Amino acid sequence: MKKLFIIFISIILSAGSISLSAKEPLKVKRFAKFFAIVGMNLIFIYLFVMLGGRQMLTRMAVPFTSRIFSWSNDIVINMVTIIVVAAMVWYISYFLYKRKIFIKL
Repeated sequence: MKKLFIIFISIILSAGSISLSAKEPLKVKRFAKFFAIVGMNLIFIYLFVMLGGRQMLTRMAVPFTSRIFSWSNDIVINMVTIIVVAAMVWYISYFLYKRKIFIKL
């Protein structure tokens, strides 16, 4: 499950990586806003996931996904959990984006 999660996040991050100015949020079209938000917080997402944030969010999501999808097999439950955790990470990035908090080197 860990390898699948890392592959899923790396696809999202590589698709959304754009170099941006940290002073003002990028004005983008609606369909590209998802990737712009992820691209502005790549360092935060990487540090958060590698320092144990993924495990914390997974522990929060598993009880819900395993009960909602109890009729299906473990593979489906794991896939749904990965998608839910990725959405939670995106929402944290969106929270930072709305408050104009960007981590840069």
